[in-house]
Amino acid sequence: MQRFQGTFKGNAASIILAWALGAHLKAFLGFWPHFVMQAEKGTGKTTIVKRLERAIAMTMFSRQTLGSEFRQLTSISYTSHPVGWEEISAGKQDTINKAVANLQESYMYSHTRRGAELMDFLLCAPVLLAGEDVPVKSLQGKVVRTELTKANRGAVIPEDMPVFPVRQWLLFVAGQRKQRVMDLQAELVEHLTVNCLAKREDAGAERMVANYAALATAWHLLCEFADVPVDQGRFMGDLTTVMNSHIRESESDRQPWAWIVDKLLGEIATGAFRYPFKFDEEDEVPVLCVRTGHVMDHISQQPQLREFWDGLPVKTAQVFKKQLTAAGVLATNDKGEVVTVERTVKGNRVAHMVCLSLPMLEQFGLHAVVPKQDPDDGFPKGRFGDES
Repeated sequence: MQRFQGTFKGNAASIILAWALGAHLKAFLGFWPHFVMQAEKGTGKTTIVKRLERAIAMTMFSRQTLGSEFRQLTSISYTSHPVGWEEISAGKQDTINKAVANLQESYMYSHTRRGAELMDFLLCAPVLLAGEDVPVKSLQGKVVRTELTKANRGAVIPEDMPVFPVRQWLLFVAGQRKQRVMDLQAELVEHLTVNCLAKREDAGAERMVANYAALATAWHLLCEFADVPVDQGRFMGDLTTVMNSHIRESESDRQPWAWIVDKLLGEIATGAFRYPFKFDEEDEVPVLCVRTGHVMDHISQQPQLREFWDGLPVKTAQVFKKQLTAAGVLATNDKGEVVTVERTVKGNRVAHMVCLSLPMLEQFGLHAVVPKQDPDDGFPKGRFGDES
Protein backbone atom coordinates (compact mmCIF):
# COMPACT_ATOMS: atom_id res chain seq x y z
CA MET A 1 0.00 0.00 0.00
CA GLN A 2 2.87 2.38 0.76
CA ARG A 3 4.54 1.56 -2.55
CA PHE A 4 1.40 2.38 -4.52
CA GLN A 5 0.88 5.59 -2.53
CA GLY A 6 4.45 6.69 -3.21
CA THR A 7 4.69 5.97 -6.92
CA PHE A 8 2.31 8.83 -7.86
CA LYS A 9 1.31 11.91 -5.88
CA GLY A 10 -2.31 12.48 -4.95
CA ASN A 11 -2.92 8.73 -4.41
CA ALA A 12 -3.38 8.36 -8.18
CA ALA A 13 -2.04 4.79 -8.10
CA SER A 14 -3.33 3.68 -4.69
CA ILE A 15 -6.88 4.49 -5.86
CA ILE A 16 -6.39 1.79 -8.49
CA LEU A 17 -5.25 -0.71 -5.86
CA ALA A 18 -8.22 0.05 -3.60
CA TRP A 19 -10.61 -0.31 -6.55
CA ALA A 20 -9.12 -3.65 -7.64
CA LEU A 21 -9.16 -5.21 -4.17
CA GLY A 22 -12.57 -3.73 -3.32
CA ALA A 23 -14.17 -5.26 -6.42
CA HIS A 24 -15.19 -8.26 -4.31
CA LEU A 25 -17.49 -6.00 -2.29
CA LYS A 26 -19.82 -6.26 -5.25
CA ALA A 27 -21.27 -9.34 -3.53
CA PHE A 28 -22.42 -7.02 -0.69
CA LEU A 29 -23.32 -3.83 -2.56
CA GLY A 30 -24.76 -5.36 -5.74
CA PHE A 31 -22.69 -3.06 -7.98
CA TRP A 32 -19.13 -2.00 -8.55
CA PRO A 33 -17.94 0.75 -10.89
CA HIS A 34 -15.52 0.22 -13.72
CA PHE A 35 -12.23 2.09 -13.58
CA VAL A 36 -10.83 4.50 -16.17
CA MET A 37 -7.06 5.01 -16.05
CA GLN A 38 -5.92 7.73 -18.41
CA ALA A 39 -2.28 8.57 -18.84
CA GLU A 40 0.01 10.50 -21.13
CA LYS A 41 2.64 8.74 -23.20
CA GLY A 42 5.70 7.84 -21.17
CA THR A 43 3.99 8.39 -17.81
CA GLY A 44 4.42 4.81 -16.63
CA LYS A 45 0.93 3.42 -17.26
CA THR A 46 2.24 0.06 -18.46
CA THR A 47 4.51 -0.24 -15.41
CA ILE A 48 1.63 0.41 -13.01
CA VAL A 49 -0.56 -2.11 -14.82
CA LYS A 50 2.17 -4.78 -14.71
CA ARG A 51 2.78 -4.20 -10.99
CA LEU A 52 -0.96 -4.42 -10.32
CA GLU A 53 -1.27 -7.61 -12.37
CA ARG A 54 1.49 -9.25 -10.36
CA ALA A 55 0.35 -7.89 -6.98
CA ILE A 56 -3.24 -9.20 -7.10
CA ALA A 57 -3.12 -11.78 -9.94
CA MET A 58 -5.22 -9.65 -12.31
CA THR A 59 -5.35 -10.33 -16.05
CA MET A 60 -4.95 -7.52 -18.59
CA PHE A 61 -6.43 -8.26 -22.03
CA SER A 62 -4.98 -6.58 -25.11
CA ARG A 63 -7.00 -4.87 -27.82
CA GLN A 64 -6.28 -7.75 -30.23
CA THR A 65 -7.61 -10.29 -27.72
CA LEU A 66 -10.90 -8.41 -27.38
CA GLY A 67 -11.58 -8.22 -31.11
CA SER A 68 -14.91 -10.08 -30.89
CA GLU A 69 -17.92 -9.86 -28.61
CA PHE A 70 -17.48 -13.50 -27.55
CA ARG A 71 -14.01 -12.77 -26.20
CA GLN A 72 -15.29 -9.72 -24.36
CA LEU A 73 -18.08 -11.76 -22.77
CA THR A 74 -15.79 -14.59 -21.65
CA SER A 75 -13.32 -12.13 -20.12
CA ILE A 76 -15.90 -10.65 -17.71
CA SER A 77 -18.12 -13.64 -16.95
CA TYR A 78 -18.40 -15.68 -13.73
CA THR A 79 -15.93 -13.75 -11.60
CA SER A 80 -15.89 -10.65 -9.43
CA HIS A 81 -12.11 -10.41 -9.65
CA PRO A 82 -11.27 -7.38 -11.82
CA VAL A 83 -9.90 -7.67 -15.33
CA GLY A 84 -8.25 -5.11 -17.58
CA TRP A 85 -9.00 -3.99 -21.14
CA GLU A 86 -6.25 -2.06 -22.85
CA GLU A 87 -6.65 0.57 -25.58
CA ILE A 88 -10.17 -0.34 -26.69
CA SER A 89 -10.44 3.14 -28.24
CA ALA A 90 -8.01 2.01 -30.94
CA GLY A 91 -10.40 -0.71 -32.17
CA LYS A 92 -13.19 -0.56 -34.72
CA GLN A 93 -16.31 1.40 -33.84
CA ASP A 94 -18.44 -1.74 -33.87
CA THR A 95 -16.11 -3.38 -31.34
CA ILE A 96 -16.21 -0.27 -29.15
CA ASN A 97 -20.02 -0.20 -29.22
CA LYS A 98 -20.21 -3.85 -28.15
CA ALA A 99 -17.65 -3.25 -25.42
CA VAL A 100 -19.61 -0.32 -24.00
CA ALA A 101 -22.83 -2.37 -24.05
CA ASN A 102 -21.12 -5.21 -22.16
CA LEU A 103 -19.71 -2.77 -19.61
CA GLN A 104 -23.21 -1.41 -19.03
CA GLU A 105 -24.42 -4.91 -18.19
CA SER A 106 -21.49 -5.86 -15.95
CA TYR A 107 -21.87 -2.77 -13.71
CA MET A 108 -24.20 -5.03 -11.74
CA TYR A 109 -24.85 -8.74 -12.20
CA SER A 110 -26.45 -9.57 -15.55
CA HIS A 111 -27.35 -13.07 -16.71
CA THR A 112 -27.64 -13.32 -20.47
CA ARG A 113 -27.64 -15.78 -23.33
CA ARG A 114 -25.84 -15.00 -26.55
CA GLY A 115 -25.13 -16.63 -29.88
CA ALA A 116 -26.96 -19.20 -31.97
CA GLU A 117 -26.47 -21.83 -29.26
CA LEU A 118 -27.76 -19.48 -26.53
CA MET A 119 -24.68 -19.88 -24.35
CA ASP A 120 -25.08 -18.70 -20.74
CA PHE A 121 -22.99 -15.78 -19.50
CA LEU A 122 -23.02 -14.10 -16.11
CA LEU A 123 -21.53 -10.66 -16.70
CA CYS A 124 -20.15 -9.37 -13.42
CA ALA A 125 -16.40 -8.60 -13.53
CA PRO A 126 -15.38 -4.95 -13.02
CA VAL A 127 -13.10 -3.74 -15.81
CA LEU A 128 -10.00 -1.54 -15.70
CA LEU A 129 -9.97 0.56 -18.87
CA ALA A 130 -6.47 1.79 -19.66
CA GLY A 131 -5.38 4.12 -22.42
CA GLU A 132 -4.86 7.72 -23.51
CA ASP A 133 -8.49 8.17 -24.55
CA VAL A 134 -11.12 5.84 -23.14
CA PRO A 135 -14.49 6.14 -24.99
CA VAL A 136 -16.89 5.94 -22.05
CA LYS A 137 -19.08 8.99 -22.68
CA SER A 138 -22.27 7.03 -22.04
CA LEU A 139 -20.73 5.27 -19.00
CA GLN A 140 -19.87 8.32 -16.90
CA GLY A 141 -22.31 7.28 -14.18
CA LYS A 142 -20.78 3.81 -13.93
CA VAL A 143 -17.05 4.53 -13.74
CA VAL A 144 -14.51 6.03 -11.38
CA ARG A 145 -11.20 7.28 -12.66
CA THR A 146 -7.67 8.45 -12.07
CA GLU A 147 -5.18 10.29 -14.25
CA LEU A 148 -1.46 9.64 -14.28
CA THR A 149 0.76 12.60 -15.19
CA LYS A 150 4.51 13.05 -15.42
CA ALA A 151 4.35 15.95 -12.97
CA ASN A 152 2.94 13.67 -10.24
CA ARG A 153 5.22 10.73 -10.91
CA GLY A 154 7.25 9.48 -7.96
CA ALA A 155 9.44 6.46 -7.22
CA VAL A 156 8.95 3.46 -9.49
CA ILE A 157 7.51 0.38 -7.78
CA PRO A 158 10.29 -2.25 -7.71
CA GLU A 159 9.77 -5.58 -9.46
CA ASP A 160 10.58 -7.54 -6.30
CA MET A 161 7.68 -6.01 -4.37
CA PRO A 162 5.87 -8.79 -2.46
CA VAL A 163 2.47 -9.83 -3.80
CA PHE A 164 -0.63 -8.78 -1.91
CA PRO A 165 -2.16 -11.50 0.32
CA VAL A 166 -5.32 -11.76 -1.81
CA ARG A 167 -6.47 -15.04 -0.26
CA GLN A 168 -6.33 -13.63 3.27
CA TRP A 169 -8.07 -10.47 2.05
CA LEU A 170 -10.89 -12.52 0.54
CA LEU A 171 -11.31 -14.44 3.80
CA PHE A 172 -11.43 -11.12 5.66
CA VAL A 173 -14.07 -9.75 3.28
CA ALA A 174 -16.09 -12.98 3.47
CA GLY A 175 -16.17 -12.61 7.25
CA GLN A 176 -17.90 -9.22 7.08
CA ARG A 177 -21.61 -8.86 7.65
CA LYS A 178 -23.48 -7.50 4.65
CA GLN A 179 -25.32 -4.92 6.73
CA ARG A 180 -22.07 -3.54 8.11
CA VAL A 181 -20.62 -3.04 4.63
CA MET A 182 -23.80 -1.40 3.37
CA ASP A 183 -24.01 0.89 6.41
CA LEU A 184 -20.38 1.92 5.94
CA GLN A 185 -21.02 2.72 2.30
CA ALA A 186 -24.13 4.75 3.18
CA GLU A 187 -22.17 6.68 5.81
CA LEU A 188 -19.46 7.49 3.26
CA VAL A 189 -22.08 8.54 0.72
CA GLU A 190 -23.27 11.17 3.21
CA HIS A 191 -19.67 12.24 3.88
CA LEU A 192 -18.84 12.67 0.20
CA THR A 193 -22.18 14.33 -0.56
CA VAL A 194 -21.35 17.08 1.95
CA ASN A 195 -18.07 17.71 0.11
CA CYS A 196 -19.54 17.33 -3.39
CA LEU A 197 -19.72 20.40 -5.65
CA ALA A 198 -22.73 19.12 -7.63
CA LYS A 199 -26.28 20.29 -7.03
CA ARG A 200 -28.57 18.12 -4.91
CA GLU A 201 -30.96 17.60 -7.84
CA ASP A 202 -28.20 16.26 -10.11
CA ALA A 203 -29.16 12.57 -10.31
CA GLY A 204 -26.12 11.66 -12.41
CA ALA A 205 -23.76 13.16 -9.85
CA GLU A 206 -25.61 11.30 -7.08
CA ARG A 207 -24.75 7.96 -8.69
CA MET A 208 -21.13 9.03 -9.14
CA VAL A 209 -20.92 9.91 -5.45
CA ALA A 210 -22.22 6.40 -4.63
CA ASN A 211 -19.50 4.92 -6.85
CA TYR A 212 -16.73 6.85 -5.12
CA ALA A 213 -18.27 6.01 -1.73
CA ALA A 214 -17.99 2.32 -2.65
CA LEU A 215 -14.31 2.91 -3.38
CA ALA A 216 -13.92 4.69 -0.04
CA THR A 217 -15.60 1.70 1.65
CA ALA A 218 -12.97 -0.57 0.13
CA TRP A 219 -10.23 1.71 1.46
CA HIS A 220 -11.64 1.69 5.00
CA LEU A 221 -11.85 -2.11 5.05
CA LEU A 222 -8.40 -2.36 3.47
CA CYS A 223 -6.93 -0.17 6.22
CA GLU A 224 -8.65 -2.32 8.83
CA PHE A 225 -7.25 -5.46 7.21
CA ALA A 226 -3.71 -4.04 7.00
CA ASP A 227 -3.94 -2.37 10.45
CA VAL A 228 -3.05 1.10 9.17
CA PRO A 229 -4.84 4.42 9.87
CA VAL A 230 -7.57 5.45 7.45
CA ASP A 231 -6.00 8.87 6.94
CA GLN A 232 -2.70 7.38 5.78
CA GLY A 233 -1.38 9.39 2.85
CA ARG A 234 -4.49 11.64 2.90
CA PHE A 235 -6.36 9.12 0.76
CA MET A 236 -9.89 10.34 1.49
CA GLY A 237 -9.01 13.96 0.71
CA ASP A 238 -7.46 13.03 -2.62
CA LEU A 239 -10.39 10.76 -3.47
CA THR A 240 -12.81 13.65 -2.85
CA THR A 241 -10.71 15.88 -5.13
CA VAL A 242 -10.76 13.28 -7.90
CA MET A 243 -14.52 12.82 -7.48
CA ASN A 244 -15.27 16.55 -7.74
CA SER A 245 -13.00 16.91 -10.76
CA HIS A 246 -14.74 13.97 -12.45
CA ILE A 247 -18.22 15.37 -11.70
CA ARG A 248 -17.30 18.85 -12.93
CA GLU A 249 -15.66 17.74 -16.17
CA SER A 250 -18.33 15.18 -17.07
CA GLU A 251 -21.37 17.39 -16.47
CA SER A 252 -22.29 17.51 -20.17
CA ASP A 253 -21.24 13.91 -20.85
CA ARG A 254 -23.81 12.66 -18.30
CA GLN A 255 -26.70 14.38 -20.05
CA PRO A 256 -28.20 12.77 -23.19
CA TRP A 257 -29.67 16.15 -24.20
CA ALA A 258 -26.13 17.54 -24.34
CA TRP A 259 -25.07 14.78 -26.74
CA ILE A 260 -28.03 15.63 -28.98
CA VAL A 261 -27.40 19.38 -28.90
CA ASP A 262 -23.70 18.81 -29.58
CA LYS A 263 -24.62 16.78 -32.64
CA LEU A 264 -27.17 19.43 -33.69
CA LEU A 265 -24.59 22.22 -33.51
CA GLY A 266 -22.18 20.12 -35.55
CA GLU A 267 -24.82 19.49 -38.23
CA ILE A 268 -25.64 23.22 -38.37
CA ALA A 269 -21.96 24.12 -38.65
CA THR A 270 -21.51 21.81 -41.65
CA GLY A 271 -24.76 22.92 -43.29
CA ALA A 272 -26.29 19.43 -43.05
CA PHE A 273 -29.28 20.39 -40.88
CA ARG A 274 -32.09 20.84 -43.40
CA TYR A 275 -34.91 21.85 -41.02
CA PRO A 276 -35.71 25.50 -40.17
CA PHE A 277 -33.59 27.11 -37.46
CA LYS A 278 -32.59 30.62 -36.57
CA PHE A 279 -30.00 32.36 -34.43
CA ASP A 280 -31.75 35.30 -32.80
CA GLU A 281 -32.25 37.07 -29.48
CA GLU A 282 -34.94 36.58 -26.86
CA ASP A 283 -35.04 39.13 -24.03
CA GLU A 284 -31.62 40.34 -25.21
CA VAL A 285 -30.15 36.85 -24.77
CA PRO A 286 -28.57 35.11 -27.82
CA VAL A 287 -30.59 31.99 -28.60
CA LEU A 288 -30.96 29.25 -31.17
CA CYS A 289 -34.58 28.83 -32.26
CA VAL A 290 -35.49 25.33 -33.42
CA ARG A 291 -38.19 22.70 -33.02
CA THR A 292 -37.20 19.76 -30.83
CA GLY A 293 -39.18 17.42 -33.10
CA HIS A 294 -37.12 18.54 -36.10
CA VAL A 295 -33.90 17.82 -34.21
CA MET A 296 -34.92 14.25 -33.39
CA ASP A 297 -36.26 13.64 -36.90
CA HIS A 298 -32.99 14.81 -38.45
CA ILE A 299 -30.83 12.58 -36.25
CA SER A 300 -33.04 9.52 -36.82
CA GLN A 301 -33.10 9.93 -40.62
CA GLN A 302 -29.43 10.64 -41.39
CA PRO A 303 -27.46 7.51 -42.39
CA GLN A 304 -24.19 8.91 -41.01
CA LEU A 305 -25.86 9.39 -37.59
CA ARG A 306 -27.34 5.89 -37.41
CA GLU A 307 -24.85 4.58 -34.83
CA PHE A 308 -25.29 7.70 -32.72
CA TRP A 309 -29.09 7.35 -32.86
CA ASP A 310 -29.00 3.65 -31.95
CA GLY A 311 -26.95 4.40 -28.83
CA LEU A 312 -29.17 7.24 -27.59
CA PRO A 313 -31.25 6.54 -24.47
CA VAL A 314 -33.56 9.42 -25.51
CA LYS A 315 -35.46 9.05 -28.77
CA THR A 316 -38.58 11.24 -28.43
CA ALA A 317 -38.90 15.00 -28.76
CA GLN A 318 -40.99 15.20 -25.58
CA VAL A 319 -38.29 13.67 -23.36
CA PHE A 320 -35.59 15.72 -25.13
CA LYS A 321 -37.54 18.93 -24.43
CA LYS A 322 -38.14 17.89 -20.81
CA GLN A 323 -34.39 17.36 -20.27
CA LEU A 324 -33.58 20.72 -21.85
CA THR A 325 -36.07 22.38 -19.50
CA ALA A 326 -34.65 20.63 -16.42
CA ALA A 327 -31.14 21.77 -17.38
CA GLY A 328 -32.29 25.40 -17.62
CA VAL A 329 -31.23 25.71 -21.26
CA LEU A 330 -34.61 26.77 -22.69
CA ALA A 331 -35.92 30.34 -22.43
CA THR A 332 -38.81 30.61 -19.94
CA ASN A 333 -41.29 33.30 -18.90
CA ASP A 334 -41.87 34.77 -15.43
CA LYS A 335 -43.95 31.75 -14.45
CA GLY A 336 -41.17 29.32 -15.36
CA GLU A 337 -43.01 28.06 -18.44
CA VAL A 338 -41.07 27.32 -21.61
CA VAL A 339 -41.41 30.09 -24.19
CA THR A 340 -42.41 29.06 -27.73
CA VAL A 341 -41.74 31.57 -30.49
CA GLU A 342 -42.55 32.12 -34.14
CA ARG A 343 -39.85 33.21 -36.55
CA THR A 344 -39.42 33.84 -40.28
CA VAL A 345 -36.87 31.49 -41.84
CA LYS A 346 -36.15 31.89 -45.57
CA GLY A 347 -39.47 33.63 -46.12
CA ASN A 348 -41.56 31.07 -44.23
CA ARG A 349 -43.15 31.58 -40.83
CA VAL A 350 -42.23 28.76 -38.46
CA ALA A 351 -44.17 28.45 -35.20
CA HIS A 352 -43.75 26.39 -32.01
CA MET A 353 -39.97 26.88 -31.86
CA VAL A 354 -38.10 26.79 -28.56
CA CYS A 355 -35.17 29.02 -27.69
CA LEU A 356 -31.89 27.40 -26.61
CA SER A 357 -29.82 29.92 -24.68
CA LEU A 358 -26.32 30.10 -26.19
CA PRO A 359 -24.68 31.36 -22.95
CA MET A 360 -26.21 28.44 -21.04
CA LEU A 361 -25.02 25.98 -23.68
CA GLU A 362 -21.49 27.36 -23.35
CA GLN A 363 -21.57 26.52 -19.64
CA PHE A 364 -21.94 22.88 -20.67
CA GLY A 365 -19.07 23.14 -23.17
CA LEU A 366 -21.40 23.42 -26.20
CA HIS A 367 -20.38 26.19 -28.58
CA ALA A 368 -22.41 27.17 -31.65
CA VAL A 369 -20.94 28.20 -34.99
CA VAL A 370 -23.27 30.91 -36.25
CA PRO A 371 -23.51 30.62 -40.06
CA LYS A 372 -23.30 33.62 -42.33
CA GLN A 373 -26.84 34.51 -43.43
CA ASP A 374 -28.25 36.13 -46.56
CA PRO A 375 -30.08 39.46 -45.95
CA ASP A 376 -33.18 38.02 -47.64
CA ASP A 377 -33.34 34.86 -45.56
CA GLY A 378 -35.42 36.46 -42.85
CA PHE A 379 -32.54 36.62 -40.38
CA PRO A 380 -31.98 39.88 -38.49
CA LYS A 381 -29.06 42.02 -39.51
CA GLY A 382 -26.56 43.04 -36.93
CA ARG A 383 -25.39 40.59 -34.33
CA PHE A 384 -26.07 37.42 -36.34
CA GLY A 385 -26.71 38.87 -39.81
CA ASP A 386 -24.57 39.65 -42.84
CA GLU A 387 -23.92 43.38 -42.97
CA SER A 388 -21.77 43.31 -46.10
